[in-house]
Amino acid sequence: MNIFKVFASSKKSFPEECMSALILWLLNPQMEHGLGYEFLQRFIEKLGKRDPKLTSLEKRLVSQLRKSSQDEEDDQCECEDVLCDLETHVTSDTGEAFIDAVLEFSDTILAIENKIYTNSASDFTQLCREYDGLRNAVTGEKIKTKRRIVLIFLVPGDVDVASMDEWQHKPDVQDGDSIQIVTWKENNQGYPSVYTLISELLRDEADGRTEPIPEYTRHTLKALNAFICNDFQGYYYKKPTSIGGLNPLAEGTENIQLLLGKTEGYVGVRFGINGLLRMSSVSLKNAKFQYTTKSEIEGSRDWLPLDVFKNIVYWLQGKSVTHLQFSAKIDGKTLKKLVGTCDNRYIHIGVQGGLKTIAQSNQDILTRYYKIEVTTEAVNKNSQWFSGAEFLEVLKRKNI
Repeated sequence: MNIFKVFASSKKSFPEECMSALILWLLNPQMEHGLGYEFLQRFIEKLGKRDPKLTSLEKRLVSQLRKSSQDEEDDQCECEDVLCDLETHVTSDTGEAFIDAVLEFSDTILAIENKIYTNSASDFTQLCREYDGLRNAVTGEKIKTKRRIVLIFLVPGDVDVASMDEWQHKPDVQDGDSIQIVTWKENNQGYPSVYTLISELLRDEADGRTEPIPEYTRHTLKALNAFICNDFQGYYYKKPTSIGGLNPLAEGTENIQLLLGKTEGYVGVRFGINGLLRMSSVSLKNAKFQYTTKSEIEGSRDWLPLDVFKNIVYWLQGKSVTHLQFSAKIDGKTLKKLVGTCDNRYIHIGVQGGLKTIAQSNQDILTRYYKIEVTTEAVNKNSQWFSGAEFLEVLKRKNI
């Protein structure tokens, strides 16, 4: 049994706040996991490979590993104190923010912004607000001792971190501070990962290179690594359905005309927003969608709030919309359809290398997948992003 997968098998996704609490539990040497400073020291060691200024802190933590329990009880022993906090509130001129996990040392503050799902990083200014808030606290009355700030962006391992909006808008650090990327899963981008840290710890314990790990903690670490590899997903269950194959919370099925006339509720769409974008105009006109007014369905996979559904449908039909805000990952053929039939002013496409990569490509333009953001709001993208109109122009030049 994997307890993490059990909890993730409910109707809603596994909460990111729980993973933040778990990683802080492992990093906190005072917790009952029995690892002491071991996990924390290894975590700092990996960060130190990209931030040499952490070496002195890592060495102090290594010395903690060598202290006996009697030493720790000795009043004369100089222990490396660490204060741990969840959902730390900070404020600055750029706004307020809640930082998922914070560890305070005598000369360093580690702040972790945690994302376990690729689509959960959507606040462009979050890292900037968090860093500015910490810097404001360090230089103000809140924290009197001067400390370095190390801001850690903890993300899934199967994403191009450089193309994530939050990373593209990362803060310009000062006074010797640093900002680092750590991933949950293993990655091919050279970043340290939680999965690798846990694997190495378990292997060293099995080989007798570190102190024995309490049995319950060992099984917890193994379960956590399996959960990470499974993208934080739960067990698969055949979902209970009512007569006709509907979701138990569905109140029936409705066509587009009836749904557009409603004012509240939720609409079930196979494969969610991606599935809706792939539908042809004929399929959209003839389709029947599950519908409910029951709020318990909110947040369930493949269910959209009615206002979101209606705005996307209006946009797909070429009608004027006042508010549109969603992200998706779609294939090139679907993207070609969207930029050619919808108001492509709202489409922003992210590709490593930007428009130049697409302009120089001859084979895979329509077969590759694209990250898109569709919004009616004004956005300021970097060179990795280009508009739907620019993508359409490339297709025309290549006669695709």
